[in-house]
Amino acid sequence: MADFSPLTPERRPLNGSALRSLVWEPARLALTASLSLNVLMAEALIFTWGTTFGQFVRMNRPFYVWSSIGASLALAGMAGLALSLAIHPASTRSRTGVGRGLLGTALVLLSVGCPACGDSLLPRLGMSGGLAAFPLQGLEIKLLAGLLLGSSIGSASRRTGSKLSLEGASLQESEASEVENTHRWRRWRAGPAILTVGMIAVLYALPSVPSRMKLDFSTDQTRLNKGNGASDTAAVSSDLVEQINPALGFVLPAAYGDLGPQLLAAGAIDLDRFVRTYQQAGAPLSKAQVDILTQGSDRPIVIDRENSYFLLNFFWALGLTNQNRLLDEGPMQISSQGDIGRFASTGGWTLGKRPATDLYSSAPIVTLTSDQQILLEEVAAGVYRPCCNNPTAFPDCNHGMAMLGLLEWLASQGATRDQMFEAAKYANAFWFPQQALEVAVFFKATRGMSFSDARGEEVVGAELFSAAGFRNLHTWLVERRLLEQTPSGGPSCGV
Repeated sequence: MADFSPLTPERRPLNGSALRSLVWEPARLALTASLSLNVLMAEALIFTWGTTFGQFVRMNRPFYVWSSIGASLALAGMAGLALSLAIHPASTRSRTGVGRGLLGTALVLLSVGCPACGDSLLPRLGMSGGLAAFPLQGLEIKLLAGLLLGSSIGSASRRTGSKLSLEGASLQESEASEVENTHRWRRWRAGPAILTVGMIAVLYALPSVPSRMKLDFSTDQTRLNKGNGASDTAAVSSDLVEQINPALGFVLPAAYGDLGPQLLAAGAIDLDRFVRTYQQAGAPLSKAQVDILTQGSDRPIVIDRENSYFLLNFFWALGLTNQNRLLDEGPMQISSQGDIGRFASTGGWTLGKRPATDLYSSAPIVTLTSDQQILLEEVAAGVYRPCCNNPTAFPDCNHGMAMLGLLEWLASQGATRDQMFEAAKYANAFWFPQQALEVAVFFKATRGMSFSDARGEEVVGAELFSAAGFRNLHTWLVERRLLEQTPSGGPSCGV
């Protein structure tokens, strides 16, 4: 019997010129470029979820930055080529090659992120610490992805080469080759499953490597209490608490004026219910606070440890009731689906004389000029809170609505853009002290900067103070042992 084995895929590879002509044919080149661009765009989207390129460059060493960028570009090209070859008619039956191509592409996306910033897809898969937990901070994932994609390209090329080599061969030779390929597939059909399980096991095992075997490519070197235990953490915390919540408070660039009486007149606050709520909470209103509500005050507004709870509900009432374009035409209306009372900031307000849905944007308490309105909308779009991922322009919880009311009042009093962001920084620090403390630790560790010197716009921005941004920040601090323990929980979204 004739020996047809030389015609099998493994022993009759595609020669170089034929492979080049296959890869560089116009239709395939266009498909490869399109697929590569899509993979690259997916990488960019994942990367920008929780960090920026500037932050990535600033917080990681140059070797890591350029290695990561170069590897990402190369892997996007390899993924496009692997997927392009996998769907070629001659290579569709190379299921192991297709499987390796898809798994390699998945690893490419998993390896995207910033280990120093804490941003990647891995925490969303239950892998705490993200890329920073790996010995090479994710570079090994890129290497695995490259090996898989290279294997996929090779498999698809061999399969395609074998089919092209069979052109002109006798039908008997072709059938013999197909029989051997069928037997070979039956022997190795478990390969992709075994490979997938193996790769997943490796990904989950690598973070367990002892810390002494891990490299740190971050630029800050964790100057604080790295490895020194809880006593250093406590010392750092005591120093930073005064920065975020100064004992003398923070003076806002506005006075109370007649805002309190206007809130009572509009029905935004039921005085008896308001007073009773604070009594029941064990924090009864002072005479000065009652006077602010009933008579007004020319004193500047000072937010401190004693009155932050009072000001939270005070400005919540203002943000909810005051007529403003953000409430009438903004994300609240767009997302309400016809039921404006479905949000925590509306359904949760029970201290008014009328239902919150009736109070919503119902009274012209604070009238803004066109320039003040533009300023308000700009600042509100940049102020976030760690209980959700929405800016103040979408005030769907009590903290967001209170911040909206505060910013409206500051804008009406002539505050500048920087003054409004700085006021938002300290208001958030008093309303979210634990989260603000961690932000202060971050600035101390990475820049040697105090909380008071940090720009308000950066402190309250999405990268650090949205829910996703703060989660990444917290993971980064925990991985570097800059925190003794996790936060005990955030403030309530109720009155």
